[in-house]
Amino acid sequence: IPDGPVQLTVLPGAEVTGRTLWPDGTPAAEVVVTLRDTNGVLRPGWRTVVTDHSGSFRFPGLPEDTLFVVFASTQRDGHTWSGRFDRARAAGEVLELTVRDEDPVLGTGR
Repeated sequence: IPDGPVQLTVLPGAEVTGRTLWPDGTPAAEVVVTLRDTNGVLRPGWRTVVTDHSGSFRFPGLPEDTLFVVFASTQRDGHTWSGRFDRARAAGEVLELTVRDEDPVLGTGR
């Protein structure tokens, strides 16, 4: 049993960062962004943040060189808008995730 202080080093880990954008390229603020670990490395296996006024999001403390799936979703004008990035790498590039209207356009009834 040590009789003095124990040295503990905690590494900050890697991160996934990005921005959510509307189709016209303007920032999409207050969008819910979820990061999922498809390999079972993270506990819990998903994390969620809300984008800031510039559409930016950040998931810190991730294992390096691990692939993640990133989803974005929001409501706008009574429609659901979403986007997905299938292969986000921790410590990789800054993601630009465009959210698009996923509600179908229905024709007139016959």
